[in-house]
Amino acid sequence: MPRPEKAPVKLTFWQKILKVIGLYKPVKPRKRLEPKVTVRNARMNQPKERSVSFSKMPTNAPRLYIGNLSYEASENDIQDLFKGFGRVRSVEIIYNPRTHKSKGYGFVEMYELADAARCVEVLHGQPFMGREMMVSAANERQEHEHEERGQNAAGLEEKKEPLIQSPASGASSGREG
Repeated sequence: MPRPEKAPVKLTFWQKILKVIGLYKPVKPRKRLEPKVTVRNARMNQPKERSVSFSKMPTNAPRLYIGNLSYEASENDIQDLFKGFGRVRSVEIIYNPRTHKSKGYGFVEMYELADAARCVEVLHGQPFMGREMMVSAANERQEHEHEERGQNAAGLEEKKEPLIQSPASGASSGREG
């Protein structure tokens, strides 16, 4: 069975001019290469898994970090949610000191360590007021992050005394006389 011949490729105006001069070289069509399989490509094509490592942090204190909170959530709403798992000692939502609106995270302290561990197990990744909550054991960085920024527990800025006194405040300027 004879092979059908391909129709000649039409040359553009510039290709014809180059052919007349003798500078035209026909370009062979490239073979279509399969995409390279790399680790990155392989990971991108796999379905995303939910973040399990965040909730697997060991709960070694009854203080919990609650992230991805709805901005409309109040401390009473969170306390009612966590009451189902045990006695709640305190609930603290972190607020922006200028706008007095929620920053979307907070802390819950339970009386019992076992209740805190059960809260992390059950509530992490669950929807609450339209958003998936992140619940984990609070680490020191999370606990003191807002305190380092000069905020107290209510989320209000604390006024600090200046470290360097200006000459007008009574410090000697170095000149006598």
